[in-house]
Amino acid sequence: MTDSCRLAVLMFSWEFPPHLAGGLARHVEGLSLALSDEGVEIHLITAESEGMPVYERKNGIHIYRSGPLHPNEPQFLKWVADLNSCMIRKAGDILAHHEIHLIHAHDWLVAGAALSCKRIFGLPLITTVHSTEYGRSGNRMSDIQRIIHEKECELMLQSDRLIVCSAPMKKEVQQILTHHPPLSVIANGIDTEKDKEWSSSCLSGRFQWLKDKTYFFSIGRMVWEKGFQTIIEAAPMMDSADLCFIIAGKGPLLERFRQQVKERGLEDNVYFVGYVTEEERIALLNHCTLTIFPSLYEPFGIAALEAMAAKKLVVSANTGGLETFIKHQHSGILFEAGNPESLTKEIVSVLNHPSMMNKLAQQGYHTAKHLYSWEEAAKKTKKLYESIWTV
Repeated sequence: MTDSCRLAVLMFSWEFPPHLAGGLARHVEGLSLALSDEGVEIHLITAESEGMPVYERKNGIHIYRSGPLHPNEPQFLKWVADLNSCMIRKAGDILAHHEIHLIHAHDWLVAGAALSCKRIFGLPLITTVHSTEYGRSGNRMSDIQRIIHEKECELMLQSDRLIVCSAPMKKEVQQILTHHPPLSVIANGIDTEKDKEWSSSCLSGRFQWLKDKTYFFSIGRMVWEKGFQTIIEAAPMMDSADLCFIIAGKGPLLERFRQQVKERGLEDNVYFVGYVTEEERIALLNHCTLTIFPSLYEPFGIAALEAMAAKKLVVSANTGGLETFIKHQHSGILFEAGNPESLTKEIVSVLNHPSMMNKLAQQGYHTAKHLYSWEEAAKKTKKLYESIWTV
């Protein structure tokens, strides 16, 4: 049973480690762990993951994995509806045995479960808006994207409080909704205790061949808004045949990007390596020369912040939340989003000045280390929880 004097939160997130589709899973994990350290009792419901238990308690967090009943459902919106039905049933079981004080939802994929629990159990709802379909697609929405946009708007409008991770995201939500619930900006954090992992990791297995290579590392979901097409266009402009671009991640455009690389004859320079494990990600990051984040749309950019924490120079598109913590020629390098000539120019410039590259990497590290922590994010989130929690 829940301690009646302790704030207890029912949290919904469709992804959670080891299931990683993007930055959402690491956000939810980092925030949940820090909230638990702050004395908040977290009951997290997420999707089932192969090989993982349906329930576990990890560092004080209660983790429940439920649904979807048909994980291979080809129709995406049906898959989402199925997942939410399972989550609602699981939430009912939890509320039958624990006193819960509020709900915290992460993104539209759990909107059905979060809104149903708010209505059925009369609990206040806080939603963290990690991105929006409007921001990702603008006016180019397909029928499915328009449905997603409508679900996002419904979730935001029916929430009691909203959280976004950056000032650009706050502005985006305000553009979408003329009237909206109170809106707070709480930046993402990073695990500031990972220093030893960064320094001790080594390349092995399928990436052992990179040990003597100069390579640039990028990671993200293979979708249009991550801007990886800019790297493909920039690669031929680099003079050295020895340079490699290693781009990790999975998503709907992975095979299309691989085909573009083949058509341009870049197979020896540009590698879309697909999914990487956490160990592989850390090793690839640890041994790269610099990192590239070419996003056309980026609400925050937690992967770039983690690269800074690993003392790697970040070369980033000047877009969205990335600009809030990457300052050009101070904590990193910015280039014009979607412009391969601009990306090439900035990379060549820093490669010709290794001392500047090292200096920027160190300054980026200090920015990440001292200004962005999950502890600070948890303190602000807990304060927001307490503002709507009636004991």
